[in-house]
Amino acid sequence: MGTSVIGLTGGEPLLREDLEDIIATIDKRSMPVLFTTGYKLTRTRVKALKKAGLEILKECPSHDENRLPIFYKKMDFSGPAQQQAKTK
Repeated sequence: MGTSVIGLTGGEPLLREDLEDIIATIDKRSMPVLFTTGYKLTRTRVKALKKAGLEILKECPSHDENRLPIFYKKMDFSGPAQQQAKTK
């Protein structure tokens, strides 16, 4: 098939200001997957990651869940990033 899964891990990948640019360079036959604690993750950033081509955003919470943003605790980040960017 020629499909690859490309895992983006850390440290914390969301600290990179060029993360969307990196994701955009990944071949369209591949599936980019981001593993994050959610540090500095916002709805705007989720939408930008989706637009860049991110397929899956996977939560790997830190040991201190009190550090996570409130909206992050309420969202399910185990599915495709496209679902995370939907707004009502």
